Amino acid sequence: MARSFAWKIFAAPVAAAVVALAFGAGAARADVTVERTMKSGGFGGFGGGDTTMTEKLSGLRKRDVTSMKMSGFLGKMTGDLGSDEITDIQKDVVWRLDHKKKTYTESPITPPPEPKDQGKPERAEKREKPKVRVVRNEVTVKELGDKKKIGDFDCAHYQIVWVVETEDLETKERSESTMINDLWTTPETAETRALMKEEREFTQAWLKKIGWDMTDAETRKMGLAMVGAMIGGDEESFKQGAREVAAKMEKIKGYPIGTGVKWQIKGSGGVAG
Repeated sequence: MARSFAWKIFAAPVAAAVVALAFGAGAARADVTVERTMKSGGFGGFGGGDTTMTEKLSGLRKRDVTSMKMSGFLGKMTGDLGSDEITDIQKDVVWRLDHKKKTYTESPITPPPEPKDQGKPERAEKREKPKVRVVRNEVTVKELGDKKKIGDFDCAHYQIVWVVETEDLETKERSESTMINDLWTTPETAETRALMKEEREFTQAWLKKIGWDMTDAETRKMGLAMVGAMIGGDEESFKQGAREVAAKMEKIKGYPIGTGVKWQIKGSGGVAG
């Protein structure tokens, strides 16, 4: 449903991300603005681009403004793929603004109710057997000792290396996934702690609104299953690795300001960046 309205803005892969923070003063609940910039080299040089994301968070209301431009001929074809979206959890609504047309669309956050049961027993879905097994799952976390300033933040350098080797149960072919995460963190302050609190409370309220009333542990578990699916394993295969990651991540101190990720997958056909 599209509605016209008086145009007024509401006041309120090699990949790298940089974060800038701003906080409103004097409010009982902090108003938080976070700007994140990301550069991506894509996969094998295809699909890269630059993205800037500005998040303005005030209690259970958030505005996300994104500018995304792809590199190369895709960028010339698509132009700016950005968006402007306002989510108000208390009002159960998401507004998506179209700046070119001076219009917006709105939709509820809460999903529509599921069709009533017709009385027919549902068949239990059979779980597919894993097609691969994890033969190696190693994580190392190191503080590299070098320092640099990103924006107004003095940052320390950590590197996380995650290597997962899998074997196809039928063909016995093996593949190796290596993810290198260079993390630049700044010492925690009252402002960064306020940011993390605001984002956590908003996310939990949003998950509850869409019917996923999940604890932090359950959220991490879901993320673990998704990573397992991407790499080709199953959730159980990554539980031990997840415990190891949690223990080793204790070495990392501070709030992440800059992140650089390189993900490389090597198989029988060679290496895909």
